[in-house]
Amino acid sequence: MTKKILIIGAGVEQAPAIQMAKDLGYHVLTSDYNPDAPGMRIADQSFVISTDDKEGNLEVAIQNQINGVMTLCSETAVPVVGYICEKMGLKGFSEDTALKSTNKGSMRIAMEENRVPMPARAHIDLFSEAEEFTSEHSGPWVLKPSDSSGQRGTNLVSERSKLLESFEEAKEYSTDDKVLIDQFVGGQEINVCAVVKNGEVHVLSLADRNTLPSPYFGIAINHIAPPALSTEEIDQVLEVVEGSIKAIGLENGIAYPQIIVSKDGPKLIEIAARIPGGYNREMAMNLSGVDMIKAQILLALDEDFSVQELVESPKHKSSGVKLLTSVDYPELVGATLKQIEGKEKVLAIPGVQACHFHIQTGDVIPHLENSVGRFMAIIAVGESKEEVQNILLKAKEVIKIIC
Repeated sequence: MTKKILIIGAGVEQAPAIQMAKDLGYHVLTSDYNPDAPGMRIADQSFVISTDDKEGNLEVAIQNQINGVMTLCSETAVPVVGYICEKMGLKGFSEDTALKSTNKGSMRIAMEENRVPMPARAHIDLFSEAEEFTSEHSGPWVLKPSDSSGQRGTNLVSERSKLLESFEEAKEYSTDDKVLIDQFVGGQEINVCAVVKNGEVHVLSLADRNTLPSPYFGIAINHIAPPALSTEEIDQVLEVVEGSIKAIGLENGIAYPQIIVSKDGPKLIEIAARIPGGYNREMAMNLSGVDMIKAQILLALDEDFSVQELVESPKHKSSGVKLLTSVDYPELVGATLKQIEGKEKVLAIPGVQACHFHIQTGDVIPHLENSVGRFMAIIAVGESKEEVQNILLKAKEVIKIIC
């Protein structure tokens, strides 16, 4: 009997999983609030239900007696996946794991209990608590919503005079009306992608995560591997990875920890229990040969496999993603796109693997406010980090945006 899998979310980032699950011979159901989402046309069955609707998605899951459930790139869908897994006894993660991987306050408590190093942090309700934190911990400070994603409502604050404005913005984006305030820790940010199977952690990739300064604090514009770390630092990072995965209780699924390597050693910034966006899936596949989407599908359906068996793509010594934004084209912000030239030339550059555009003719060039404002991506591979960086820079110069 053909197994059924429910993939929550049917947008551009979820569509590849829907197609892959079908190609693997499974019956695929999907849900999304947008009836015109691209994955809705691909799935065997589609339902117009919001990705954060626990009861609506559970009803679909029960009525169709699904064998597995998953999401990718959608933070709001993670608690729904955990809810369905727990209610139906499916392979995956619990509601508790979902909470600890999406709610930054619960995440912080879990890390403290398991002695996973993090920057000094407080989970607060009131502005007076933010003032108290800043009196106890020197700045700068990072304020962010308790349970948002995509860098929405996240700010780096160096002056106490800006504290109230950042607190209110963070609270506006927080669905539980709480705010996280961290003591800023300097250092190299590292993205980690891992497959967790029966509690065993298989790290697929480590990469430098390069971000913009304020006022675009925290928005990544470049991912590149291998990271600029010593062997000792890598071992320390992997220790934090293992500890953070254990702390959230993830036994089966995808783990996406983000770590900062400070002068005092690696510290966890946050961890997600889902396949990340930002083309980290492609990065991990380029470095490990393993596609996280296939791994997640098989995990969700409790199939018998080894992670080593999933190595199907060529492994490269280095890979990178350059994400282009209005910061690259400040003179074009607010202008209407007429056409983009140079894609064919970019793809002809040796080492360029893909070039993706998230805007089309007639769209307005967006001002960068959060990760959604990254409207173009170039992916490259090579023999070294330096080679990949040069390829990405060359490719960017070939692209011509005409408004």
